[in-house]
Amino acid sequence: MSMKVYGLVALLLFSACIITKNKMEKQLEYLETLTYAFGDSSVPPPYHRSYTIVVSQDSLVLTVDSYGDTLAEKTYKMPKDGLRQLGAALLKHHIHKRTEKIESEGCTGGTTASIAYTCGAQYEPFYASAYYCGGKTYGTLAGDVDSFLVDLKIFVPDLRAVIRSTE
Repeated sequence: MSMKVYGLVALLLFSACIITKNKMEKQLEYLETLTYAFGDSSVPPPYHRSYTIVVSQDSLVLTVDSYGDTLAEKTYKMPKDGLRQLGAALLKHHIHKRTEKIESEGCTGGTTASIAYTCGAQYEPFYASAYYCGGKTYGTLAGDVDSFLVDLKIFVPDLRAVIRSTE
């Protein structure tokens, strides 16, 4: 292939990224709900702690569980611009869904994370998940999930304490 063709392909890919980012920015202006879920690794029930954070316009609900048994639930009031801040964090940390799912190839004992959100009836709901095992990330969730979680935890400042209270 000639350099012109490579240049054209690169330009098209760059344009597609801009269009996708612009589309996501527009969509997140209508962010209604956001859910982050963490699934702990498979360990005996006394030590297993998973949690889910569900955010809406007015509130955030943290639920801590062990294999489906709810151990703690706490509700927090969301600031007026909280969902807008989380939408900006999704963009800032490039949270997106991979087009091709990466399989775990038999790795066991890892943890999971998922992010889901809705942005009004005119947009498709978003859902992607990741499986972290053996130092690798599998699944459809992509972006800097750890940094996004730091921004989300601003709204749940006592997350660790609530989890510890269930031990």
